[in-house]
Amino acid sequence: RGDYMVGYNKPGTNLGLTVAYPFRKNFDISMSLSFSQKGSRRTYDRFGNPQCGTWHLIRANYVEVPILINYRISFFDKEFVLLGGLSMARLMSETLKFGQFTGIESEKILRTWEYAFQLGAAYVINDNLNFFIRHSTSIFSVAQGDFSFFFSPYNVGLINLAASFGIERKF
Repeated sequence: RGDYMVGYNKPGTNLGLTVAYPFRKNFDISMSLSFSQKGSRRTYDRFGNPQCGTWHLIRANYVEVPILINYRISFFDKEFVLLGGLSMARLMSETLKFGQFTGIESEKILRTWEYAFQLGAAYVINDNLNFFIRHSTSIFSVAQGDFSFFFSPYNVGLINLAASFGIERKF
């Protein structure tokens, strides 16, 4: 949207630790500390022509702290968890390449902090193991000097849209 490269076309890493506190029978609140790699990559057609976008690649490495409310449900004798909440992330480094065959630029365009909301679900495999899928969207533009926000009717600016999935092990 903000960089005209909407889509999930740049895989990254998400790795972290989570603690949870149950406060009702089916509810708990969790807080995580994770390393998240976000960004975007321009796509090209089969002839090598760029499809859209402003740059070839932007990669941003964040330390992220999501705080989520988790609701456990049973459905056809299977256990699931619905989750949602907010996260705050600190930019640790960024890489920007304007061309496909050019080097890394020295220009820094991202803000130091990102604020996002997260929604997701998990399938409970057993008491200690979940398979989860989660979506994160920036609330405000992550570009320096751009003060637009996600719910703006005109321009949402440069935002991170990140989908993550994986296995969660409880100890």
